[in-house]
Amino acid sequence: MELSTIIKELRPAISAMLRYWQTQGASLRAMKNTYRREWREKEQGIIQAAEIRIYEHGTIYRVHRIFYTDGHFQREETWLATYGWQSSGHLIALGREGYLIFDPLSKLLHVEEWTGNTVQLEIYHELNTGV
Repeated sequence: MELSTIIKELRPAISAMLRYWQTQGASLRAMKNTYRREWREKEQGIIQAAEIRIYEHGTIYRVHRIFYTDGHFQREETWLATYGWQSSGHLIALGREGYLIFDPLSKLLHVEEWTGNTVQLEIYHELNTGV
């Protein structure tokens, strides 16, 4: 088999591997950003917000979510997660049911959580932190 034939046959596999690693790298870089979600309570007209920051601790990640009401701190929660290498890279919550799915191109973070039969999907926007 000629070298040019081997290269031609391996080219799609190498291309797929490079795209996979580029996507993983983008997701890993996206974890260093802060993400925010805002919504308005219709009855009271109060602006609610939540921010998510992720801190790396070796192969485990600490997810920290802070809730605000009209800009004032309300509560916070923290949980651990592990990185999932499947698809485009995501965090899998430990000790609870949920995923954090990164969309680096759109600068979004999708948070999927569920309890029992209820699934909640929230979309957070990357804050421009200048980093």
